[in-house]
Amino acid sequence: MYRSLRHCYLPFLPCSVTVVIVLLLAVTGVAWAVEWTGEIDGIGPDHAVRIDIGLSDQTQEDVYVTATNTGSQPWGDFHFGIFDSQGGQDISNIHFLDASLGGTDPTSSQTPLSWVINNEVVGAVIDLYFYGDPVMPGETAWFMVQIDNPDHISLYGILFYPTSIPTRACCFASGMCEVLPADQCILAGGQVSTEPDCEPNPCPQPPPEFACCLPYDESCYMMTAEDCDAAGGAWYVDALCTWAGGDLDCPRWRVCCIGIECRITTEEACAMAAGIWYPEWAECSPDICQTTPPDLRSWSELKSLYR
Repeated sequence: MYRSLRHCYLPFLPCSVTVVIVLLLAVTGVAWAVEWTGEIDGIGPDHAVRIDIGLSDQTQEDVYVTATNTGSQPWGDFHFGIFDSQGGQDISNIHFLDASLGGTDPTSSQTPLSWVINNEVVGAVIDLYFYGDPVMPGETAWFMVQIDNPDHISLYGILFYPTSIPTRACCFASGMCEVLPADQCILAGGQVSTEPDCEPNPCPQPPPEFACCLPYDESCYMMTAEDCDAAGGAWYVDALCTWAGGDLDCPRWRVCCIGIECRITTEEACAMAAGIWYPEWAECSPDICQTTPPDLRSWSELKSLYR
């Protein structure tokens, strides 16, 4: 069973625009769906389409809108709102739903889709965002949102309208900010900020990288504190490696004789262990710490004895 209603609410809409209110019989009960198909030739609230929902007395209702962009600007957002079509009605408890609110998430032909619901205002609103897949002039898109009507208000209205792709601050992983149209920001791998500009920079900054020295490795690395710690290294806050324009070189790991025990360690660690550090020797094989007194010849000279 269905009923078709023809509307000419706004002068820019053709009288061929059709609103179809369909009664859907489901296994779990009865639900209503409101369908609208038509053209919208502008953007913003001044071009809002308003339709009455007057046949339904159900708790949850689905609204399907199929709109063709006959204007000159791409659409990046689509907005829905509730209004009192009769005057004097209490519409404060008519809300929009998604899965987190016990209903169904909005869906659209445009992906990826995100949304923000504001049920606190009287005349609840839901804003749909699809900056990465704008509706270009001449293209057609569809949207579905779900409404909760727990008080069974039998006569109320819903309005909807598109808005253009905004130009906002675009944040990159490096922390750099650039003002771009939202679709270009997404295409460039950035995140669209809620801020309109980059002064001051609204973008989250990556964790700082400073010098990191790893065990048994004399190379100096520029790492975050988290990465250096995961590698088992020592992180020097505010210090830069010499190759990065700083003055930090990682300590050398050489032979340290603690009594007759041979260890490979740094000069500082060797001194703390009351050992004797031999910077010219890099290996404990052969075990030079067994020599009494230690043989102070270089490692290359010692190796030649065992060839």
